[in-house]
Amino acid sequence: MDYTITAKQHLITPEYAGHVMQHFNVRNRTQNESAIRQYIEQMLRDAFYFTHQGIARDRNGHLMDGQHRLMAIIKSGKSMPMFEFTYSIDLIQPNGEIHPVMMVFDKGRPRTVAQNLGLNNMANASLVAAICNAIRGFLLGSGKCRSDEFIINAIYSVYIDSIDAIISAGWGRPDRHAIMMSALVLLHTAFPEQAMTLAHHIASMEGLRTNMPEKAMNTFFRGQMKTMTGATQRIEALDRLVNGCLKFVDNEPVKALCSSQSSKDQMLALHATQKTLLQQQFAA
Repeated sequence: MDYTITAKQHLITPEYAGHVMQHFNVRNRTQNESAIRQYIEQMLRDAFYFTHQGIARDRNGHLMDGQHRLMAIIKSGKSMPMFEFTYSIDLIQPNGEIHPVMMVFDKGRPRTVAQNLGLNNMANASLVAAICNAIRGFLLGSGKCRSDEFIINAIYSVYIDSIDAIISAGWGRPDRHAIMMSALVLLHTAFPEQAMTLAHHIASMEGLRTNMPEKAMNTFFRGQMKTMTGATQRIEALDRLVNGCLKFVDNEPVKALCSSQSSKDQMLALHATQKTLLQQQFAA
């Protein structure tokens, strides 16, 4: 190894982060807005912890690692204690290519949120996390989400009875149907009996993976989230999603439920309340 690494701990301010991003972020991957948003959420509720992970620069100051953390500091307006590592190399080589050490950054397997929740003895942690992510996107209109443990626990605490009930229906490959299950969870909060009837019908179907249009359902669900601007649209999309499931389930009470305007109004009111509860927990 023909280089050394030195480290120093200091408080990275939004001004310092802005200076680095403006003048020294010369060669980096495309920024991931979802990752930046997750860091911002952690910083705003004082859940971004000081660890051995920080930012890295070459001997000329060029940024090698940490652009998402720096962007989150800029956007949140919060100063964060962090290690800054300096490599005794030139990031950009004489031939114009980047130093090969950059090729090994971020190649490890990061812990998933579900794995961390499982460490705290949450049952069905992977499935709960997937369902809660879908619920968050559906109710808050935030699209595809990368929620951390705090947000997953907040959503789970609001919907715990419905989530546990739908999971108990006994899906064969639940990890492949989390989005559909999240729709049933939302339905269950307003109409538990009908939702459980539908959940059991779907769970008992033979060849669920081939008979249920899983990919089309997921594509539709995510597409709807990108265009929804209000709670009414989200409830209408939920209604259409459940109706899509009903193509494979002969259950007249549930069909009647989905076509009833009073049922839609009741569900709309309930989920407006749930959305407020979630926002309050996120702000805590």
